[in-house]
Amino acid sequence: MPSKTAPRWKGLDSIGVKGWLCEIRGIPVGFVIGNGQSGELEVIAVLRAYEGKGIGRKLLTLAQEWRFSQGCGKLWLTTGWSPTRAFHLYSKVGWKDTGLRDPNSGMGMELLKSLCYSPSTTSHIML
Repeated sequence: MPSKTAPRWKGLDSIGVKGWLCEIRGIPVGFVIGNGQSGELEVIAVLRAYEGKGIGRKLLTLAQEWRFSQGCGKLWLTTGWSPTRAFHLYSKVGWKDTGLRDPNSGMGMELLKSLCYSPSTTSHIML
């Protein structure tokens, strides 16, 4: 039985999008939402007090595995200008700078299935 402080992962499904929520002691501390049609990672957020605990990496992994398992060969997102904590995390787990620069939306990044994907049987393990 998981402890009360162990993260709990909930899947959130809707038409065309899927998301995951991480809760600790019933408090939402992070979430991710991916677009099932475009391959866009629409949003990922982790409360600052919970950064550095692997929550962001786990959320990324859940979204990536979902899209790649459905045959998507490339994922993409936009993020703030480097160097940011988000850019550092994405780079660390294999995302690449696409060179896209937009003054309104930031910089583009992509993750290619061929570069990173290996199916995991541990996508629902508690941290």
